[in-house]
Amino acid sequence: MSGTGTKTGISQIGVVAVHVTNQDATADWFVSKLGFVKTMDVPMGPDSRWVQVSPPGAQTQLSLMDVKTFPPHVPSLAGKMVNPCIFEVENFEASCRELKARGVNFTIAPEKQPWGWWAEIEDPDGNSFGLHGQA
Repeated sequence: MSGTGTKTGISQIGVVAVHVTNQDATADWFVSKLGFVKTMDVPMGPDSRWVQVSPPGAQTQLSLMDVKTFPPHVPSLAGKMVNPCIFEVENFEASCRELKARGVNFTIAPEKQPWGWWAEIEDPDGNSFGLHGQA
């Protein structure tokens, strides 16, 4: 898609927030099941933490937001996020077999579509993530 040519200074998507009930368990799920790395785990005030994960070498990060402490003005969204992001997957069929072997729950089984491969998985809170591979 092309824009108007106006430069805004925005160069990439840095962080996508995912609301979770247990930052440690969800971070462990992303690391052990999906092969992500924990890129940040720092205090955010007296009762909360900022925890980020991403695929190795990726520029965009997922921030695992504890629904009990941050942000305090948002009602619990844990388990209600449907495809907050879509992960691009290389070697789609083999990668999906590996994810299944690691115990990842597929809510939509891998299937070839006219626009490429597609599947959906969910984290421990029930947040759904899309998986896309080239046709």
